[in-house]
Amino acid sequence: MRYNKIFNNFKKLINNNLIKKTMKLKTIIDSMDGLTNLASVKLPAILSYKLALLLKHIDVEVAIYNKVRIEKAKEIGTAEEKDGKPTGNYKFETPEKVAEFTKVLEELGDQEIELKIPNIKIDDLKTEAGKELVVEPKYLAQLEWLIKE
Repeated sequence: MRYNKIFNNFKKLINNNLIKKTMKLKTIIDSMDGLTNLASVKLPAILSYKLALLLKHIDVEVAIYNKVRIEKAKEIGTAEEKDGKPTGNYKFETPEKVAEFTKVLEELGDQEIELKIPNIKIDDLKTEAGKELVVEPKYLAQLEWLIKE
C-alpha cells in the first residue's frame, strides 16, 4: 500500500514537469538513434522514468509510420529477394516511382504529433553513480528538441 502511494506521488511529480509540444514526425524519426543511445545508458530513476514515458509514446508513432511506409513501398515498388527470400528492401523501377515514394515519405514525415516532453537539462545527464554522462555530439544534435541547456 505504501509503495502505491510513493509511486503515485512520483508519477504526479513527473507529469507536472511534462511540456506538451507539437512536432513533425520527421523530427522524431531523425532522432531515433539519439533516443536509442540515451535509452541504453543507466540513468537516475527519475530521468529514466521520464525517458521511458516519452519512448513509450514515440514507439507507437514510429510503429505506425513504419507500417504505412512499408505498405506504400509494397504498393509503389517491388520487393527485393535474395536466394528466393524477401530481404525487406524494395526497389523502384523508374525515377517516377522513386519520386512518388519520396513524396509519400515527405508527407508522412510532415504529420504533426503531440508529445508530452520531459524537461531535461544537459546537467541532468548523469549516470546512476552521479558521473557526467558522455554523449557523442551527433546524438545531442538529434536531441536538440529534448535537451535544454
